[in-house]
Amino acid sequence: MVLLGVTADGSPTRVDASASVDVDRAALTERIAAYVSVRFDDVAVTGTEKAGTPVDAIVVGPRAGSPLIFEKAGTYDDGNGSARTVFARGTVYFRHGARSEPAKALDIARFAQHEVTRLRRELARNVRKASTAPPGSEIIVAARKGGPASTVEPVRIVDDPDAPAIARTDFVVTHPYRQTELMRTINERAGHHIIGPFEMLCVRRAHGIDDRPEFFHRPKFGSPQYSDAFARWIIAEYERDPEFFQKAKDVYRGR
Repeated sequence: MVLLGVTADGSPTRVDASASVDVDRAALTERIAAYVSVRFDDVAVTGTEKAGTPVDAIVVGPRAGSPLIFEKAGTYDDGNGSARTVFARGTVYFRHGARSEPAKALDIARFAQHEVTRLRRELARNVRKASTAPPGSEIIVAARKGGPASTVEPVRIVDDPDAPAIARTDFVVTHPYRQTELMRTINERAGHHIIGPFEMLCVRRAHGIDDRPEFFHRPKFGSPQYSDAFARWIIAEYERDPEFFQKAKDVYRGR
């Protein structure tokens, strides 16, 4: 999390950073991509408070797969005709306590170990799913590339263990939405604005969406993808409980 409107020691500044909450999230994603060459969109800008003082915060989600590397130097004019460099090309940052600092060898080693642990847990979950499948279930192995063009009709992913098993097709078909597209679809179907980047972040964290393959898919390269079932689930939960998003925020902030 990056706080706007406070100094390095945490005390409030006189700079009004309230306009940052209204920043266009798509534009922010594009600006980030210009420096890291990856469309990392797990970012939300929201209002919060620090020691009772209203401030704005840039909330950044965790990164999996590989750390983000700045492929372009970040510089700005300090107003006196001198160029200041915020980060250099090739820099990787990790969180050290309350600071983000250039990576050390130990940071990379820990990140790699964390990825190994994450992949092992994912493998264990998949093995459990296969081992606990009801009698008569079939495990289908589908080729990732090549093969004849699919003739499977569009399907809806469900949690029913007695539903017929089919081979999962291209995630572009089963999980067609990026986050911006998903929010737009949800708001259009709801008939009014009910969800933004911060609400999406809170729902993902509070309900463990990243661990639900019927809703969420993280490709090896690129930003997360979401299914239409996830859009329907969010709308159904909101219609069932108008406090759905507020409860998700409370859970997220409590963590």
